[in-house]
Amino acid sequence: MSAISDPTCARDHLLTSERDYVKLSVIVRNVGRVSTRSFGSFSVLVNLILGQQRYSLDEWASSFNGVIDSSDMDIPILHPNADVKLNLAIDLKGNKTFGVEVIANSGTNPIPESDTTNNMLIQGFSVICV
Repeated sequence: MSAISDPTCARDHLLTSERDYVKLSVIVRNVGRVSTRSFGSFSVLVNLILGQQRYSLDEWASSFNGVIDSSDMDIPILHPNADVKLNLAIDLKGNKTFGVEVIANSGTNPIPESDTTNNMLIQGFSVICV
C-alpha cells in the first residue's frame, strides 16, 4: 500500500438533483521483487468508515446509492515497484467526518506474502463541501 489522497469536493450538475461528493485516489505499489503475474489477479478492498461502521463500496452503493464512480478494484498484473492509481467518487450522504480503509491483496486467492502489514492503510478525514 502506498497512499490515500486527500479528498476534494465536487458537485454533480448532470443529475436531476445536484449533490456534493468527494473524490479521492488510492495508490497501490508492488513492493515485492517480482511481478504479480504468476499469482494471478488480486483485488483491492475499500471500506468507507462512518462512526463505528464499515461499509464496503458495494454496500455503500447498494444501500445508499453513495458511490458515484470507482475504478476497477481487480488488478491483473503489477510489476515490481510499479504503482496503480485507483480513483473513487463517493457521496458521503451529509457525513463530514469519515475514514477510508484500503486492503490490497484481498479476495478469494490472496497472494502469499511474508509481511502482510504492508497491505492495509487506514486514514481519517474531515471535509465540508459547500
